[in-house]
Amino acid sequence: MKSPVQLLIAFAIMLATATVFAQVYRWVDKDGKVNYTDTPPPKDTKGDAKKVELKPSSATSDGVDRFKATQKNLSEIDKRRTEAAKAAEKASEARSINEQNAEACKDARRNLAEYDSGRPLTTTDDAGERKVMSDEDRAASVRRMQAIIAQTCR
Repeated sequence: MKSPVQLLIAFAIMLATATVFAQVYRWVDKDGKVNYTDTPPPKDTKGDAKKVELKPSSATSDGVDRFKATQKNLSEIDKRRTEAAKAAEKASEARSINEQNAEACKDARRNLAEYDSGRPLTTTDDAGERKVMSDEDRAASVRRMQAIIAQTCR
């Protein structure tokens, strides 16, 4: 969608180019005053009325060049905004992952300390009954906690 400023600039450039290509007449009136108009002079003019050839001014091309430069700058600004938004989103995701890893690391270290304590530990089976953890289950849990620590604690 075009911004109002862009549309205003485009409209001004169109008006400037339309006036540049209009026909202009140069003539001298009865008092000797030189006149320039876009309509043919009246019949009672002194001397010859001349049609003046106008060439597009550099101001018009400068305006077009400035408009194009503005368009380019605006598209670059939009591109930078999009890139900045993507970078911010990526950084936010990275922070979230780091926070999750920190929490998982903390839990795994706490669990590993519990498994290494030597106290008897209990688990609940599928039937909901508590049973004492075997040495094999404890060793498997220690290995699992060590793997989680190696992955999340950086």
